[in-house]
Amino acid sequence: MEAASGTFATKGGREAARREQLGAAFWLLVVYFAFEYLRLQTIIAPLGPLRIPLLLTLLLPIVWFFVADKSVLKDGLIVLHATFIGLIAASVTWAANQYWVFQTFKLMVAYLIAATLPLASFLVTRRRLTVFFNIWIVFHVLIALWAVTHEGRGTGSFLDDENDLSLALNMAIPYAYYLLQRPGQSWLLRLFYIGAVAVMVAGIVASGSRGGFLGLMAVFLGIILFSRNRIRNLIVVACIGLIGLAVVSEQYIEEMHTITDSQDLTRIDRFYSWRRGWEMFLDHPLVGVGASNYPWRVVEYEVRSPEYRPGRVRLHGGRVAHSLYFTVIPEFGLAGIALFSAIVWILFRRLFALVRLDSRQPERFAEAVELPLLARAMIVSLFGFLVSGAFISVLYYPHLWVLIGFAIGLITTVSALPAGVQSAQRDGAQAGFFERHRQQWQQKPQTRGR
Repeated sequence: MEAASGTFATKGGREAARREQLGAAFWLLVVYFAFEYLRLQTIIAPLGPLRIPLLLTLLLPIVWFFVADKSVLKDGLIVLHATFIGLIAASVTWAANQYWVFQTFKLMVAYLIAATLPLASFLVTRRRLTVFFNIWIVFHVLIALWAVTHEGRGTGSFLDDENDLSLALNMAIPYAYYLLQRPGQSWLLRLFYIGAVAVMVAGIVASGSRGGFLGLMAVFLGIILFSRNRIRNLIVVACIGLIGLAVVSEQYIEEMHTITDSQDLTRIDRFYSWRRGWEMFLDHPLVGVGASNYPWRVVEYEVRSPEYRPGRVRLHGGRVAHSLYFTVIPEFGLAGIALFSAIVWILFRRLFALVRLDSRQPERFAEAVELPLLARAMIVSLFGFLVSGAFISVLYYPHLWVLIGFAIGLITTVSALPAGVQSAQRDGAQAGFFERHRQQWQQKPQTRGR
């Protein structure tokens, strides 16, 4: 009997060790994001003709299909993501510009099969999560350094514009800040996290983005709200703010003061664009004007608006709404609003459930402290996205869809922990959620991310 027990223990140890291996699929995912975020194909000219991002986008779904657990397709967030893509596809039947519906559909499908699903399936161990987010921080530090040395602009594509750049950095700061709080780390690693936060804040300052500044304030507020020790983090954030005020230029401070200037031309222009979007919604309240069709319908609403002054008002044809919300509202109507709201709410609710479990029974995560820290980081990252995104059309950027993959991978990792390590046993509705996932994990063959 003892020999049998030893055999089972050995097998269990080998299985645990195997699952902790990073694996080829993990590194393929890392390379994908290196090209997606660092834009290596544009920075290093010889890489451009090789079409590596396209090859990775095709290869990752194939790898996922052969090695991942397909039950992730039943996850509520994945179902909502796919339903939103379905709404995009359906909008081709009523959109004025069908070409851009098709282009948006291709892009969103690519995010689902090459980013969201692989992230949800491959980031399912503590080691993989920790290694990935350390690399994620490095990526954004490099992006911030690029911005500091390139007049506040990013590495290209959805990171080229100053506002787009600052949003991405706002979403990355919480990972460095919270991983800094892991106990037992070397001083060198702590210095890395502190330096990463400083460099990313410097990148936001270099961008000169007012929306980025508001997003940064939301990130700092979220850090205070969702940390165990709010007083300590309030002091830390206040110190960061004081240091920032001491080193930023007077020009930057003056630029941020214009946020409240009701006569600012950029502000006036954005509100003007949003009003046209609202008029589109009133005309098409159920399903909107179609994916990526705001730029192709806006002139129609401008010329019939009481605000239109021929010869004195520059028409906005081909220009986006400059807002996450006024992309969703006019382009997808009530159907899109409902889907988007459900995605954000479920994402927040699941992550907050993990944070509550950690707050109530922290001893349960004594051997996995990075997991609730990452949950807090993801919540604050979502806050940064929602605030900065109010001033940028970022619905079709990867940020939200990548965050879905992060959250599912994290929840799966928590659910796979022994019951004595994570606090999913005796905590109401949250307990039921994590316990159901833990039982499902134990019943499935562990072939994830090999």
